Amino acid sequence: MLNRKYNFLRKATAVLVLAAICTATASCGKIPTKKFLGILDDEIEANEISLDDLETLQDVYTLDEDLLAEGVYITESMENIEDRFPSEIDEIIDFCDDRFDLDIDTSTITDGTLYFRKSPEFKNITAIAHLQFESRHAANSIIYGIIAAARAGGSGGGSSVSVEDVRAITRDELYYNGFSRGHILIHCDKHFLNNMVEDSLDDFLDEYLENNDGFARTILAFVGRAAARNMAMDKLRDMYGEYFESDAVIGIYYEWDTIMVVVGYTCDGDIEDIETLCDETGLGNPIDAENSDLIMRFAESFLTGRMTDLMNYMFNRVMERIADR
Repeated sequence: MLNRKYNFLRKATAVLVLAAICTATASCGKIPTKKFLGILDDEIEANEISLDDLETLQDVYTLDEDLLAEGVYITESMENIEDRFPSEIDEIIDFCDDRFDLDIDTSTITDGTLYFRKSPEFKNITAIAHLQFESRHAANSIIYGIIAAARAGGSGGGSSVSVEDVRAITRDELYYNGFSRGHILIHCDKHFLNNMVEDSLDDFLDEYLENNDGFARTILAFVGRAAARNMAMDKLRDMYGEYFESDAVIGIYYEWDTIMVVVGYTCDGDIEDIETLCDETGLGNPIDAENSDLIMRFAESFLTGRMTDLMNYMFNRVMERIADR
């Protein structure tokens, strides 16, 4: 009898403790929608715009320059956002599936808030996506896949990841309690961006030579691969050189039933909006992150597609110049 009572009390205590943990964790989430919107309105003083102001999500770039310099945001039900921009939402989902092997069910997302700020000539850019899920479980199922990809150095990490690589990841850059909280904080300094541009150009040239017709290979053979590469790199530096000497930050935050992704890019060290957000919420600031090799490889997975597009555009311009000689 005593053993039965003891077992009952032990189980009951465990249930109460678990309930207390759940209640405490739920009550102290740092980024619910209401709090995030309050920061945008009161601290950042951003301008709320309507879905009616945009034909596509890309139209945010063409809004009034003064408005963009102050920052703009849209907050809507996920259903309305998806109805208005179905193809662009599909592209985002495909990107997440390709990069992180995520199967995202948008029906589990109740509300979405998108914030964007751009200074003239793109010297400073901040973009924030805040997603409110219908439950902790729905949000956790997404963040679990992202955390797994980060620990693998991107979805293609696989067998190349060693135990030592994983152990080198610090709590300051990656934390996940498996239940209700987590973050990934990434700081890409100017050396990272510059090196990635050069590496991407080399990879692009290899693929270009492999996939293009004999005419392209003949031109490259005539000019020389090294000369063509140098011409492309010179062109890139002429047009975008100052942007290679910059800092970029990525922050992914999971708090109970919310996920927030922050991306910042700065030529002069100004990430004021992100600093304000972190100060107001107590979340870690990605500019302070000192990242391990695996996390930096994970960072590349965010940028690879854009780099390929840039290389394709720039190298085609170079090939035109060579052909005109």
